[in-house]
Amino acid sequence: MINLPISPFVTAATTRRVLGQLLRDIRSTALILLVPCWLVIAFYWALSSSPGMFARVGPRLFAVLPFVVMFALASIITSRERCTGTLQRLLTMPARRTDLLAGYVIAFISCALVQAVVMAGLTVGILDLPLPGDFWLLVLSMVLTAILGAMLGLLTSAVARSQHRAVLLLPLWLGPQILLCGLLFSTTRFPRSLRWVADLLPLNQAVAAVSELSTYLVPTRELWTHLIILGGYVLLSLVAASFTLRRRTA
Repeated sequence: MINLPISPFVTAATTRRVLGQLLRDIRSTALILLVPCWLVIAFYWALSSSPGMFARVGPRLFAVLPFVVMFALASIITSRERCTGTLQRLLTMPARRTDLLAGYVIAFISCALVQAVVMAGLTVGILDLPLPGDFWLLVLSMVLTAILGAMLGLLTSAVARSQHRAVLLLPLWLGPQILLCGLLFSTTRFPRSLRWVADLLPLNQAVAAVSELSTYLVPTRELWTHLIILGGYVLLSLVAASFTLRRRTA
């Protein structure tokens, strides 16, 4: 009999449980769908007086907003499950860490896909943001960025141990990345030492990837390089997140 690395039954059950929590919570649904769209519209209005400014900054929001939203969502949800004892009870059952982690990942991927399509459809289709690159590559970049944010949120929940502390840690994790990712200013204008730090941050790779999509019609070597590095960060975060799901004995 083949021993699968994950149990489809446990993984599907975990996915349904997480998605059920999100769908029943209006605030979580609004955070996934409405908040990113509202922030994009706010940026559009705020930058409308500067010709070409939204066309330069707008594509970078495709990287920053999914990362921030999924980071906050994952850290709060998993912190809630740790506080209520749900995660501890699951870890006492004969389920592997990979089963639970795969369930979380599939649930967050589902949310990220819906978020990416809605946000990109609004920005490109209604606000007329120019996007020469392929739409599917944009969605792929947004999903990778969202999953990275979700896994880092899972790591944060292991450190925070409570929803309140998880919220307090958000500026610590997100602030430096948002400031150094090149959202408003190109990283080429940073001092060399600060540029080296910025290049090591995963959000910087995501911003660089969507910037390539907004500039070139065909995928460039730099785009694939940024996506591969971003995928490597996702794999590292998955491995690190798996160690936060330690088996407990009853």
